[in-house]
Amino acid sequence: MSSGPVAKAAARLLIPLIFIFGFYVVVHGHLSPGGGFQGGAIVATGVALLVASFALAEGEAFLPSIKNIKLFESAGLILFICTALAGIAVASGFLVNWLNGAGGLFGNAVEYGITSGDIWTGGVIPVLNIAIGFEVFGALSVMVLYMFKGLRETTQAEDDAADAKAADADAKAAAETEAAAKALAAAKAAEPKVSAGVSAAAAEGGDAK
Repeated sequence: MSSGPVAKAAARLLIPLIFIFGFYVVVHGHLSPGGGFQGGAIVATGVALLVASFALAEGEAFLPSIKNIKLFESAGLILFICTALAGIAVASGFLVNWLNGAGGLFGNAVEYGITSGDIWTGGVIPVLNIAIGFEVFGALSVMVLYMFKGLRETTQAEDDAADAKAADADAKAAAETEAAAKALAAAKAAEPKVSAGVSAAAAEGGDAK
């Protein structure tokens, strides 16, 4: 069962922004708060919003298959391990920042003092952030998709039948409430007549004495 048109419109607007922001958090993790785990979780949140706003089958049409998403997870793990092991071959140390100051991609040297930051600095740190981002995005997205696959989606006919049943229940409850209100009004209207009859009987009894 999918959400209404307002939720779908909001999802279409927010999901691209969520993906862009998640990518930004991953890539700028060595310069600002964030990193691979946080950015990957943000992107996976966009996947969760997509399948929650649309029917699962409709939402999956916008996403890679679960098999391909698992490849993202595996690619992130392999990239992390290879980057860490490359430090042994290049700099004689596991997870050594062997790219720092080497020039090229993320290899710019960090200037001394307070700087505004350069995205091409950090060495292996941004590479590891990207690897962790792939890993977290893949793992959380697969979890979300499997959770939604465990839910049985109702058909349109079943939704219509449930709506009709709810409408009948509401109508029955309204009729019972109206009947109770009429009975209460009739009882209140009968109270003065009963009181007048009791008073008249008491008066006649007093006259007879």
